Amino acid sequence: MQLHGAVVPDSRVSSVATAAGWILAVLALAVLAGWIFHVPALMSVMPGLASMKPMTAIAFLLTGLALIRRDHRDSPFYALAVLTVGAVALIEYLSNSNFGIDQLLFRDPYSTIYHGRMSQMTSVGFLIIGLALALMKAESQSVRRISLALGLVAGALGGIAVLGYSYDTQALYRVRPYSSVAIHTAIAFVIAALGVQFANPNQGVVRHIVSDTAGGAMLRRLLPAALLVPYLLGFAVWIAHKLFAWEMGFSLSLLVASTMLSLVLIMLSNAKRLEREDLALREMNRTLEDRVRERTAQLVAQIAERERTQEIVDLQRSQMIAASKLTSLGEMAGGLAHEINSPLNIIQARASDLQEIAQSRSVVESASVLKATGSILRTCERIMSIVRGLRTFARDGRADPFQEVLLQTIFDDTLALCREKFAAHGIRVDVFGLQPDLAIECQRIQISQVLLNLLNNAFDAVHSLSDRWVRITVSEEGPNVAIRIADSGRGIPKEIAEKAMQPFFTTKPVGKGTGLGLSISSAIAEAHHGKLHIDSRTPNTCIVLSIPKHHFSVIGGDP
Repeated sequence: MQLHGAVVPDSRVSSVATAAGWILAVLALAVLAGWIFHVPALMSVMPGLASMKPMTAIAFLLTGLALIRRDHRDSPFYALAVLTVGAVALIEYLSNSNFGIDQLLFRDPYSTIYHGRMSQMTSVGFLIIGLALALMKAESQSVRRISLALGLVAGALGGIAVLGYSYDTQALYRVRPYSSVAIHTAIAFVIAALGVQFANPNQGVVRHIVSDTAGGAMLRRLLPAALLVPYLLGFAVWIAHKLFAWEMGFSLSLLVASTMLSLVLIMLSNAKRLEREDLALREMNRTLEDRVRERTAQLVAQIAERERTQEIVDLQRSQMIAASKLTSLGEMAGGLAHEINSPLNIIQARASDLQEIAQSRSVVESASVLKATGSILRTCERIMSIVRGLRTFARDGRADPFQEVLLQTIFDDTLALCREKFAAHGIRVDVFGLQPDLAIECQRIQISQVLLNLLNNAFDAVHSLSDRWVRITVSEEGPNVAIRIADSGRGIPKEIAEKAMQPFFTTKPVGKGTGLGLSISSAIAEAHHGKLHIDSRTPNTCIVLSIPKHHFSVIGGDP
């Protein structure tokens, strides 16, 4: 898994492996051309140096093809061929045998012992690089790590030989196992090792080199210096040692001192650069903190402004609800007056009867008194029910807790306020499906207001019709209770139904209603996690109030 980003995309990093493959292929073809056309400069670079053998060139050609086609199915075959070439040569050395493959293509007139055979170090190098190529694209990360480690070993073998040539140290390339390693063979092994490393840019050393972290930046600055500075200083001191015949101790001391000084200067340069970047980062952090504080202050001011706006909205909403209630009460005023006057007339008549009986000083029959007082008590209870409904409806119930209430109680209180008005205009009100024990968790006053708004709308729609009726149907639909209020009206046109729930929209004449009834009723339904909608599937006007029976279960908790 890649833990951090990269300075350049993986595709561009892995293209280094492809470039290494092409370099190896071109180098191998050039060496083979030197053997074909007898060009010593292509075979051994300089007169007197070891030559790259034909089988070595072929092995490097196969190595290049394996890197170029590393994402194709034929790549393992090239890797296996490289591994086979190195293994066969090493077996020949270990068993002191000659399988005849060394001069299969070309005769080698330059070798004195093993004609055309690559050196022991070269055969070991191909054995290692072949294994690295074979494991390069394995699915397992641990196997790919082994491939990267083998690549580093092969590169180190080639690098040691390059150093031997650079410092004319024959012990590094003429004494076993480096006895006949060509300079371009050693360089080719270094290039092949780089190709293996860059073939998996998400692992190994390359992952850290291309990382966009501070460690990656430091590695990109110091790694070239760590490799080149000691090499170049050593080469310069070696040249001076040869020219001026310095003592070996003096030359080594000069090399060590110059290397130490160079590394100190490089570290100081990087320290200054890191210091500048750190100061810039601190300045960015301070700027960011200032911006965060400024933005926080702005957000606090915006939140405060929104809270003030919300308070205004809540106040206006309260005023709207109050206006809607007053409108509903105003529309019911005539019916309520008649609803109360009728019982008062009954009470007055019964009281007059009792007064006449008392004034006549005749014997009063207990049955007559009981009948009169019973009628008075029933009539008072009727008035008390109406007054109780008025008091309940007029109170602001938005802050009331959600409590379990019998739906029958809500209907009784609501219908008590408007029954007389409906009866006075010959409108029949029927209730179907209401079970006496059906209860819901709700704000009782809020639901009562919704029902009263819907009943008033139904009254306004049918009171001028010849066929006047309102039907209320209650049904349980899973966890919800659906209350359908239908009337004898001929439905609501689609263009009006789309706007019916909008505030202040009304089809009533000016001065008749506020246009807030359905809007407020819809908001109350949503506050109960329910819904108020117009059922357009019925031939008559029908509005459906759907609310859950258990309020807390809807929002994810139990009471």
